[in-house]
Amino acid sequence: MDADVRAELDALRRRAYGPDADIQRDPEAMARLAVLEHALHRDAHDPPASPGDGRTPDAADARARASVTAGDSGRDLPVARRRSRRGWMLAGGAAVAAAVAVIVSMTANAPASDPVITALDGPSSGVHEVSARQAYSLARDFETTVLLRIPLDGSFGNYIDLPLSPSVPEFPASGPLSWASPLGTYYGWELWIGGAKGALQNEHCILARRDAQAIGRCVPATLRAQSALVVPLSYADVVASERPEGLEPTTRIGFWWYQDREVTVLLGAEIPEP
Repeated sequence: MDADVRAELDALRRRAYGPDADIQRDPEAMARLAVLEHALHRDAHDPPASPGDGRTPDAADARARASVTAGDSGRDLPVARRRSRRGWMLAGGAAVAAAVAVIVSMTANAPASDPVITALDGPSSGVHEVSARQAYSLARDFETTVLLRIPLDGSFGNYIDLPLSPSVPEFPASGPLSWASPLGTYYGWELWIGGAKGALQNEHCILARRDAQAIGRCVPATLRAQSALVVPLSYADVVASERPEGLEPTTRIGFWWYQDREVTVLLGAEIPEP
């Protein structure tokens, strides 16, 4: 990654994670941040060029720049790392094609605010919507630990008939729900995924609920893999008897719906409030 691209990444990180974070109101900048974060991660894991492998430093730099321009994005989980470079290029091209179509319409209709959630210390009602800063800082932290993989059926089955099921939680979608599916209880919280007919296009959502408390996030369905569909829980959100090993006041866990067939549970560092 050359100096100009690295400077752009640093500026986007400040907009996403700094004290004056405002990137949640700029979908195009959020998508660009995902692209550059992935390019940096891939650079770090690329083997160095050697005289015997037919590669040169210039060729490696050109390939890295090409991947940034093409818009390849996403996190490499262990299974994903075994994909071929050709597979990544095809997947990245399809993701960018979808992203361009959505970003054009989203930019003019970006939400006015995206509050950072805080620990839920007492009874409350309604849904606390996860901010982009909270979600991206966990999904793009490549030092997280995978605690659990929750399998999905791939077709998002076990749907609930919404009009007849008062137990379906409220999701922070921009339109009415079209389906919802419970995934079980983890660390004292019910975990749900759902789909909605959003104001601009279909959305996918993930939500954790405990009694009257709920924390959720919804993103455009076509951009689920790039948009950090994460619900984080802080140390204070999990009762002592339910805390997994490694969850401390300086860490948090997060439910990340990234792949079609699983929700991944991550353990990572907590981030300071802006």
